[in-house]
Amino acid sequence: KVRLEGKYLNRSGLVFNYFDRLRHIVEAFPIPKDWLLVGALDPGINHPTAFLLFAVDRENKKTYAIAEYRQTNKTIPQNAANILNIIKRFPFNTYLITLIDPASLQRQSSTGKSVKTVYAEEGIITKLANNNLDTGINAVNNYFYFDDDIEPVNLIFNNLPLFQSEIENYVWDTRYEGNHPIKKEDDLMDCFRYFSNDEYKFLKTPSKLEIEMPNNKILCSTTGY
Repeated sequence: KVRLEGKYLNRSGLVFNYFDRLRHIVEAFPIPKDWLLVGALDPGINHPTAFLLFAVDRENKKTYAIAEYRQTNKTIPQNAANILNIIKRFPFNTYLITLIDPASLQRQSSTGKSVKTVYAEEGIITKLANNNLDTGINAVNNYFYFDDDIEPVNLIFNNLPLFQSEIENYVWDTRYEGNHPIKKEDDLMDCFRYFSNDEYKFLKTPSKLEIEMPNNKILCSTTGY
């Protein structure tokens, strides 16, 4: 009921207030070949560039954060190369798409190209994420929710120290009456919101999963998108 109705929000303390290290952190394991991979990218201009890689277990309706990246003072080609190296660690899985901050449409003064375009030129094709703060926080908390009858959907590998640190320090800013999280070391949290806003699509069975790809074609995932 909580997950369906979204009745979770206590706007004090932790933003993701259902997070429980004992329930949501799991020991890393080899990813089955039939699981999808989805990335979420928060490009940095005046802040770090962050990337999260998720594995989607559609059969059991679970998702796992399996790899992280957060770097400062890197160029887009450098960040793209590092992110691609992370994805290449899972050569037998279908990589669906990378969700990216809509602010990536901003054009760079040096090249006249958008950040999104430059990432595409470096080999990372992206889809604009839903960056609505409230719906993203709602989605994460709903997928974190658990009780005696409901298991959490979102799980996190135990070898992601940056992600774990951010999530445990992601708190509401009391200066704004709990309407905004404190904007400090939250880059991976932005990635988490991007993914969770679209998570229901990735959890669908392959025959029903359709997603609009960056080339404006609709690709159905019966044979690997």
